[in-house]
Amino acid sequence: MSKTVLVLDPNKILYKASNYGLGALIIYDRLLQVGIDVELFNTTKNALNERDEMISEILGLRPYALCITTRCDTYPFCINLAERIKKKCEDIKIVFGGPHATLTCKQTFDFTKNIDVIVCGAGEGVIEQVIIQNFAVIN
Repeated sequence: MSKTVLVLDPNKILYKASNYGLGALIIYDRLLQVGIDVELFNTTKNALNERDEMISEILGLRPYALCITTRCDTYPFCINLAERIKKKCEDIKIVFGGPHATLTCKQTFDFTKNIDVIVCGAGEGVIEQVIIQNFAVIN
């Protein structure tokens, strides 16, 4: 297991958006600024038809933590992805953030035990502390 934190933007993966969303870019930048080894995840795999292959790609990068931005339209995908990843590698820490995770924080923790942390509200100034304090991953 490396000390890399992987940032995943479901909008880019599911809808093949040409750019990463602002939330994912902010999280990436904040972690980078405090010296955390961080990568933005991108794949050529079809997230719906090739989900197992995509998960293998994620696991092949050997991240310590996976930060996933959430929206209402991507939330079922995010929950399913977290469950599948934890089933294959329970050591990976999974952090949710974004609008949907913020609005459904309690319900998400009640529904699944596969999410380690949910960052509610704006991630700037918070995500780096969450990663450092909860997972002690600074280079």
